[in-house]
Amino acid sequence: DVPWLEFPFIQRTYAFYGANDQVENAHFPKEGHDYGPSKRQAAYAFMAKHWQLKCAHLKTAEGLFDESSCVEEDAKLLKVWGENGENLPDNALKGIENLYRLFHTYGQ
Repeated sequence: DVPWLEFPFIQRTYAFYGANDQVENAHFPKEGHDYGPSKRQAAYAFMAKHWQLKCAHLKTAEGLFDESSCVEEDAKLLKVWGENGENLPDNALKGIENLYRLFHTYGQ
């Protein structure tokens, strides 16, 4: 639905603000829903263009952004609240049922 339904809607929304040239779409229908290499390359190019970044020195001979110096961290290191959220602050909203209650309380 993205290329023919969602993207035109987003373009139109941006156009209301005179910024329809600030939205782009890269669609990979045969790839999974992830942040794999093709999606990262599209995101890098988008950010470089719209943030006017000088990135020529970051590209390979093939014109792709070179990720060879990037480090993929162990997933455990990225879980700042603990493996199961055990380090969440005491006042943090915990559990989906509590979230639903909050929506119900403030959604009226």
